[in-house]
Amino acid sequence: MHKKRKKIRITLTLIILLMVGSGTVIAIEKNKQEEKRIYNEKIENHIHEIYKKYNDLSSEKNESKKLNELEILVTKSEEYKTGSEKDVKVIEAYKGSIKKLQKLFKDDNDKLLQENTSDNIEEENRDSLNKKSELLKSLNDKVSSQEYIVYNKEEKEILTNKIMGFLKQYEDKMYQLDKEAKDLKEKQEAEAKVKLEAEKKSAIEAQNQSDSNYSKNSTSGNNGQVSSKSSQSKSTNSNDSSSKASSSSNNNSISTQSEPNSGTSSNSSETSASKSNEPSDKDYGWSAGSNGENKTDTWVQQNDDGSYSAGVGKGDNEQELGGWDVE
Repeated sequence: MHKKRKKIRITLTLIILLMVGSGTVIAIEKNKQEEKRIYNEKIENHIHEIYKKYNDLSSEKNESKKLNELEILVTKSEEYKTGSEKDVKVIEAYKGSIKKLQKLFKDDNDKLLQENTSDNIEEENRDSLNKKSELLKSLNDKVSSQEYIVYNKEEKEILTNKIMGFLKQYEDKMYQLDKEAKDLKEKQEAEAKVKLEAEKKSAIEAQNQSDSNYSKNSTSGNNGQVSSKSSQSKSTNSNDSSSKASSSSNNNSISTQSEPNSGTSSNSSETSASKSNEPSDKDYGWSAGSNGENKTDTWVQQNDDGSYSAGVGKGDNEQELGGWDVE
């Protein structure tokens, strides 16, 4: 009887222990499930934040701001991978988002490089090469600032070497074009100088020839007019002499016949002498070359002593060249 009761107690104890243990297991399992739910929710939130950041940056127009935000995202990714709590899903979300944002920068840089790459550098002019060169220098600076954010060290070196290669070609070609332009300018200046000297020399020779022709034509014209005037003067003097002789004879005759008129004859004779001694008006003419060039006004004038003077000009611009005695 005693043994039977003991068995019953042991059985009841085991049943109680099983019930307690079962409840404990259930509670532990529930705790684990709750913790897992909380963890998964945390991971999902983290991933959601990463994707939201990607969407915001992909539509950002300010490149400088976009690069700064991408750098922050890269830094957070590195910190997460080295942290105590890390999930593969989060790491992949970081990796994918960063890679797609880096591609946006790389595509823009590649497009700019392509636009400023010359297919035939020999057909480029100086201005176009200079413009492309300046844009490539700016691109090279930008790529350098994007190292470790958009490009790793190897990627950056490959791209910058490519850019520097084009810059070297452009600079060499611009140097060649500048030298050719300088040589051409110096040649044109030298030719212009030679031409100017030749024109000066030709002008001087033409002026000397003109002065020579002018001198010859003026002397020839004046001599001809003086000769003509001299001939006319001789004829006039001859006629005047005959007239004076006749007048003198008549006056003497009148004086012989009538003494009262002698005073009148004397006054008449003095007036006539006074008129013959006054210089006559200038005889104006002109002289020119055989083809009518270098036309110049000339004049000839009979002086009181019977000689003649000749000169050039007319009015206030008259100039005496010399005089001649006419026999």
